[in-house]
Amino acid sequence: MIVTNIDNFFNINQDEEIENDHIDDTIYFNELDTLIETIASDKEYYVYWLISEGHSYENIGEIFDLSRERIRQIYDGLLKKLP
Repeated sequence: MIVTNIDNFFNINQDEEIENDHIDDTIYFNELDTLIETIASDKEYYVYWLISEGHSYENIGEIFDLSRERIRQIYDGLLKKLP
């Protein structure tokens, strides 16, 4: 493949960097998930999982029938357990 435009050449490498960053993020998330699974209670883990899926404290509170503030406290307690 012959690149005739220098901008196209640099765009090829940029896409590879973005893909590598995504792979690194995925590996980090999987390691974090494994760690949290070992130290969290069931409720803490499900709160963490729902937050990682983009749910708000308020939405999670509705799921567990708890206040938004209580969900925040549960999540903060989990974060304090991390090494």
